[in-house]
Amino acid sequence: MRHLPFLVSVSILIVSCSHRKPTAPEARDPLRALYGPWFDFNLELPPDSSGTLKGMIFQGPGRQSGLKVRLEPQTHTLEGTLSGRGASYKFEVWSSEGSLVPGSFKAPSGPVERLAPCEVVFANRTTSPDRLPVRVEFTVQDNDSGDCHRK
Repeated sequence: MRHLPFLVSVSILIVSCSHRKPTAPEARDPLRALYGPWFDFNLELPPDSSGTLKGMIFQGPGRQSGLKVRLEPQTHTLEGTLSGRGASYKFEVWSSEGSLVPGSFKAPSGPVERLAPCEVVFANRTTSPDRLPVRVEFTVQDNDSGDCHRK
């Protein structure tokens, strides 16, 4: 009888532990914690136009698509110039890993023709051939609950 309380406690411990399902650790890219999720973007630039994003420099003319960059969860800026009468400049961003803070995709400078949550088009509809500054700001978050997330 002396061993009965010990046997009952061990039995309860074994029964309570055996009902728990094991969980596998979440598989994550270790670099994602340091450098943020991957983002894809497209850039269409007219001749003599340029753009800079996270140290990468882009020169027009041409369409550059399928570009990838890791973006930390913070505010990022694309800056550049739009040259030429009637010219347009397009920037589009999305991610299958992260997203943008809802409403954070903005174009604070430049001749904006169209602005959407993940895309901006600048267009020079004046008669001036001058170089016009363009700027896009957006805030990245490391989850898929915001804007510009695609699976």
